[in-house]
Amino acid sequence: MRTVGVSAFGSSVCARSRLVTDTISYFSSSSLWVIIAPSMSLTPEEQARQNIDALLATGGWIVQDRHAADITTGRGVAIREFPLRSGFGEADYLLFVDGAAAGVIEAKKEGGTLTGFEGQTAKYSEGLPPGIPAPRHPLPFLYQSTGIETRFTSLLDPDARSRNVFAFHRPETLADWLQDELQHPGTTLRAQLRHLPPLAKDKLRPAQITAIENLEVSLADQRPRALIQMASGGGKTYTACNVAYRLHVFSYDELIKRDKVSLDIFWLKDDSLEDSANLPDPDVIAGEIAEDLQAALDQFLQIAAELKSK
Repeated sequence: MRTVGVSAFGSSVCARSRLVTDTISYFSSSSLWVIIAPSMSLTPEEQARQNIDALLATGGWIVQDRHAADITTGRGVAIREFPLRSGFGEADYLLFVDGAAAGVIEAKKEGGTLTGFEGQTAKYSEGLPPGIPAPRHPLPFLYQSTGIETRFTSLLDPDARSRNVFAFHRPETLADWLQDELQHPGTTLRAQLRHLPPLAKDKLRPAQITAIENLEVSLADQRPRALIQMASGGGKTYTACNVAYRLHVFSYDELIKRDKVSLDIFWLKDDSLEDSANLPDPDVIAGEIAEDLQAALDQFLQIAAELKSK
């Protein structure tokens, strides 16, 4: 706190310096007002927490002080400076999802190396006091953040490790991940990358098979960046389509809604057509396309023969 001198004459007040508007108290005498206000400058740690508060609010979290906490006010509540069990310290933020503890945030000033604090957040995740509801121990969602840079670790993943994220995940996202994992263990993306179904190779060239299998080995090894290099005409587009299709995540409900739980690609109708509801069956359309292509090929063969005879 600091004292800022302000002279007052009657009801007119003339401040010599800018005042912080929150938490201002004042005293009066016959002709002099003394206003006591917080310091204008924030420490790097305070600035980081201010940025983190804003990021959390943008992501749908309700940020509260621990002395006025109410975890029933929303799906996601972040409580500042939450005391943990003896020997585990104090979490900068404890995250509650649907009334249960689900994760922690370690706040650090900008410019520091966040990867050095993964162990600290892991320790916090194990120090939840008794009586606090939690669907899983240790708490699965760990963040280290400066408010500018944020790293995230999900302990639901096999061989969990931190990675950069653009922002804090929304409460409903964490709730969905928790529900999926509790009902069907091993359903996180990183876990499923280690157990992809066998590749159907009958319509693939050898180079395409090699590319897809090697890429999936790389992804299963938690290397998210990869480059597939293939010769011109090697079928890169078809390879990419197969990779994208195999990596598409289908929920259990989506699978059940499909006929015979099939993952076959379905036909898309063009809604711009006047009578799109009465289109021919796919096999009829495919037959017509084949006939048109054959007719075009016959015409080209005729042209080639005529040019050769000349």
